Amino acid sequence: MSEVLRRVPKLIYVLAAIFFAWSVGNSFWEFRLTNLYAAGDDPTVAFSKSKALFQAGIDSVFLFTSGVMIDVLIRIFDKLPANSDRGSE
Repeated sequence: MSEVLRRVPKLIYVLAAIFFAWSVGNSFWEFRLTNLYAAGDDPTVAFSKSKALFQAGIDSVFLFTSGVMIDVLIRIFDKLPANSDRGSE
């Protein structure tokens, strides 16, 4: 198995963190632009921030678990008898 394919889970972990930050940033920016005159303690503000964090969290957890699944599958592939001699490629 190529070294590039073995690095895919780490790439997915990094992308999950980047997409989390990006999603939260975009949601907060969109909310600021559409609700310019809303007070900071307004329940609508708190709800929108909570919703943005929740959705970004769900998306990043999905990406992260996909990386874990790929990592586990690579480790299982390495343990197969036919591939035990090629595990260090």
